[in-house]
Amino acid sequence: MVLNAQGHQYGFDSPHFLRYRDPAGQEFTFPYKDRLRVKVSSWTGEIRICSLKDSLSLSHLSREQLHDFPREFFRHWHRENPEAAKKAAFDYVDAQRGFVSVAFAACVLVSLPVAIALLADSHQQFHCSKALRENAVPGEIQVVKAKKRDSRTFVLKLEFTTPSGHVIRGQEELLTEKDTTVLPKSFPIFYVPDQPVCWSRAEGENGREINWAKRRYFAAFGLLFGLFFLATTFLGLAWCTARWLRPRLFAGEIAEIVGLEKPSSKA
Repeated sequence: MVLNAQGHQYGFDSPHFLRYRDPAGQEFTFPYKDRLRVKVSSWTGEIRICSLKDSLSLSHLSREQLHDFPREFFRHWHRENPEAAKKAAFDYVDAQRGFVSVAFAACVLVSLPVAIALLADSHQQFHCSKALRENAVPGEIQVVKAKKRDSRTFVLKLEFTTPSGHVIRGQEELLTEKDTTVLPKSFPIFYVPDQPVCWSRAEGENGREINWAKRRYFAAFGLLFGLFFLATTFLGLAWCTARWLRPRLFAGEIAEIVGLEKPSSKA
């Protein structure tokens, strides 16, 4: 059997390999004993036959020819290499539904919440930087608890009550000299009186400056990674949806040829 489509020739005249000839007359063979794979694009539905060296697209075939090709291909492949043909047919019919479910859950339960958290934190950083520039007042935040992480690093829990009664709480890492036991009891800060969530430790030689470059860096870092995870989420959801909705052509017939159980859904 030979299929001709727009100058492309697909031949099943040998029981040992699929023969393909392009319009320029160049010929390729896909031996059934090789590690062949059948790939289907989630976005376009294009079917490709792939070996270790070459890749063959079936996009040139008409709908009628595309109906004949998979049956003949799997029939010849199954005769020559039944185990490989059966595995490839299972992968084609199953369409990675188990993996798609896991990917969908990962997008919804992991990637999306991470994106929302990063974008929300970045938005707050930008908002607070603006508020601090306009309305910051100085204060002193107390160290209420210190936990030693290693010989030089302490994790400090900080707390400060504003004159209006708002409580500011935070956590900082402090790098000290090795094996030191003397820790500061407080740090100078700047805060916004009507928005106590907006505060920053004062730095510089006199403890009278805010490290604006550091705040911009962390805000931009959160924004970029938030957008990355958001794009990853939507791309992953689109891929999963395409996998679920795009039917695998002639899946039932292919399953029957290689001796698989027919898929329950209509292919």
